[in-house]
Amino acid sequence: MKPGRNDPCPCGSGRKYKHCCLAEPATIGDLGAQTWRRMRAARDGFAADMLGFVTRSYGADVVRQAWFEFTLGREEQFAAGHPNTELFFSWLFHVWVPQVHKGNVITDTTLFGVPPSQAYLDRRGARLNPLLKRYLEACLATPFAFHEICDCWPGAGFTTRNVFTGRELEVRERSASATLARGDIVFGQIVAVSGIAMVEALGSYALPPSYKTHLVQVRSRPELQHASDLALRTLYLSLADAYVNPPPPRLHNTDGDPLEPRTLYFEIDSAPAAFEALAPLALGSPREELLAEAKFDAKGAVIEAEIPWIRRNGPKHDLETVVLGHFHIAARKLKVEVNSLARARTVRALVAETPGLNARYLRTRKHTLDLRRAAGRPAAGAGFRPRDDEQEELLKHPEVRAKLEQLQRRHYENWPEVALPALNNKTPLEAVRDPDGREMVDALITQFERDAARMPVPPDPAVFGGLRRRLGL
Repeated sequence: MKPGRNDPCPCGSGRKYKHCCLAEPATIGDLGAQTWRRMRAARDGFAADMLGFVTRSYGADVVRQAWFEFTLGREEQFAAGHPNTELFFSWLFHVWVPQVHKGNVITDTTLFGVPPSQAYLDRRGARLNPLLKRYLEACLATPFAFHEICDCWPGAGFTTRNVFTGRELEVRERSASATLARGDIVFGQIVAVSGIAMVEALGSYALPPSYKTHLVQVRSRPELQHASDLALRTLYLSLADAYVNPPPPRLHNTDGDPLEPRTLYFEIDSAPAAFEALAPLALGSPREELLAEAKFDAKGAVIEAEIPWIRRNGPKHDLETVVLGHFHIAARKLKVEVNSLARARTVRALVAETPGLNARYLRTRKHTLDLRRAAGRPAAGAGFRPRDDEQEELLKHPEVRAKLEQLQRRHYENWPEVALPALNNKTPLEAVRDPDGREMVDALITQFERDAARMPVPPDPAVFGGLRRRLGL
């Protein structure tokens, strides 16, 4: 119903309609923009005034005490310019509550158990701009939360979905919308007043889409179901730390075994006999091709040779064959290089059972992996090393690009049927049968789409559309 001329303006300014929005005829969209601008204007200067109020009413040491609690005891002193500065001060104003049992010491003891914004409203509310008053009341009632960016319009705003409650908001925001993208996960406080959702504070790190799989898995925990500030804050700080300081990657071979390179040493009676016994293990490599790289003595007998250990994969595997290791023959010595403990055990048994080889095991040497190179810049999606000039030149060949495209297509065709640790060892086809699994699978595909642009040969976007259709997303 249209307000009367003397009614309070629906924008929440506290002025009469005739002296406010009636004087500026507007559509519903324009009215929302006007309300947003007025709310922004009402907030201008609030943070500095609020901080002054806090230090006078609660004490000059309150920032240190609150910071120690905010960081879960990890940091004693607050330092200006910290990445979590915006998040911390909003938390200090609207969420933090001093308590005697926590050891807090404040100037005005009547404010124990009272968050600063509530004390500010109690003591100054009568003199505040009505919009600012309503805004602060909304801040006190709105918990910090994890929000997924559903759509984004740079310079205008974005829509979000609370990862824990599913509540959706259309947020008006200029600066943050310029850096966010669909699928990002942000932590902070988004406040709705007069039908307008605004960002009060967001963490500095926009977590990639794949982080949602972890949030979906833990949101059923009792302490998180009740939106406990401590539990949510602990979760955010741990995820942000993992994003900024990623742990060394867990590297696996094509069999899923942890990468643990090993070299096995054997003694053999005859290099020619070893070659003849091992050559059949190089599936798809003609004997003549292996001999072309070998070395011979004056009589034409093999004295040195290298033989790849190749296995044919199942029909659903991305690669038709896989190299399991390499045999190196040199005179009366045999060296075998593999990349896992499981393959080391397998090849040792294989060598012992191969007819005509007559090899005697000597020892195994384990090699260390330098995982520091692989850790790299914070990211949750696929990691790609910078390509050198030789790789760049190779990728210019149509046949190379065609082969890569074929491998990618086969990978995504088989992906729905592969059990994944991120899905609690379910396949995507199994996971989408329940609501949580659907969200997790959708997040992984969103991560694929984001990573695609950085791949040597970016997949056709239609590939991901086909994945979603097949999975009913």
